[in-house]
Amino acid sequence: MKRSARLYLTLLLLLCASAISSHDHWLNCSINSSGETPLCVIEICSGHSFPESELKLKGGLITSQEIITPGKAVFTYDSEEGDKSHKGSFALPEKGTYIVTFALKKPQMEKSLFTAKAIILFDPEDSDPACYELGKGLEIVPEQSLCKIEKGQKIEFSLKNDGVTIKGTLTIVHEDGTSMIIRTSAKKTAAVVMKKTGTYKISGSSKGNGSTSLTFNIPEFAKRED
Repeated sequence: MKRSARLYLTLLLLLCASAISSHDHWLNCSINSSGETPLCVIEICSGHSFPESELKLKGGLITSQEIITPGKAVFTYDSEEGDKSHKGSFALPEKGTYIVTFALKKPQMEKSLFTAKAIILFDPEDSDPACYELGKGLEIVPEQSLCKIEKGQKIEFSLKNDGVTIKGTLTIVHEDGTSMIIRTSAKKTAAVVMKKTGTYKISGSSKGNGSTSLTFNIPEFAKRED
């Protein structure tokens, strides 16, 4: 019986790992200003057809659901299972830059196999790139402000693990389906020319460090000052 139980647990871990690694995962976040207090609506997504979620992750795999406010306060958020995703929301009491995250873990394992981050710009006058970096785990970090981006502006993105820039591969996907792949190193960032408004997903991976994703939105381009 003990041998059968161990075999079952091993198969369960392998199946969970396969489900995590065979799909991409990301956060879709939008701002709802229809009520008295603006809300950030969160959707935890999985699949291959960004921005539409194709499948719902098992709730037990999702951990570390956190929000970082413009004032650097950190709190957790809850999400409920929908048809093809997990959904939640939180109030936006102040203007500025918010960071939303979640992680995926195999049962009984400490290290995350996948981390996701979304940058929410809630009507900020400016957005300091320093607040985009969490400094822990695998993450994709924009090196320039995502506020007031001009059309054709080049934005650099680094792949970091525990705050250290590392070698890896980044896949940049626009909501219209167009994509590009860029390799990074400890000395080379991924430079992306912003040609379109809308939502972007950048997925990153590094051997031995798992995978990660970053989503952000450019609602409109800033006007050039002549």
